[in-house]
Amino acid sequence: MAKKQVAEKELEATNAELQGADARLTEKETIESEADSVSIEQIKSSLATPDQDFDWDADDKVFGNYSDADRKKFEDMYTDTFNQITQGEIISGIVVSINNKDVVLNVGFKSDGLVSTSEFRDTPDLKIG
Repeated sequence: MAKKQVAEKELEATNAELQGADARLTEKETIESEADSVSIEQIKSSLATPDQDFDWDADDKVFGNYSDADRKKFEDMYTDTFNQITQGEIISGIVVSINNKDVVLNVGFKSDGLVSTSEFRDTPDLKIG
């Protein structure tokens, strides 16, 4: 009889634990669903409505239209920023990389310079930097 009573008490304890777990699970589900509904409401309230007074044609009317004189002035300013290289001119640069065939030089222009390593045979201590 003692074994039966112990088994019944263990069964009751297990049932109590399961009921407690069910209660916690139900509570967790309720909390999650409340959080979901709050976040959806927050999202809906934070949606921006487009401004009805916005002028989609303002770009064509106000911005980007330059007079011929202004356009010429800006064009001259832009072309003055270019450096011209003439053939045969010696230009100093910084060595960016060295491989078996070529040396890449930063010569201060948009593109890097590529020079054959044979051009540097008189410079055995050539290094990056």
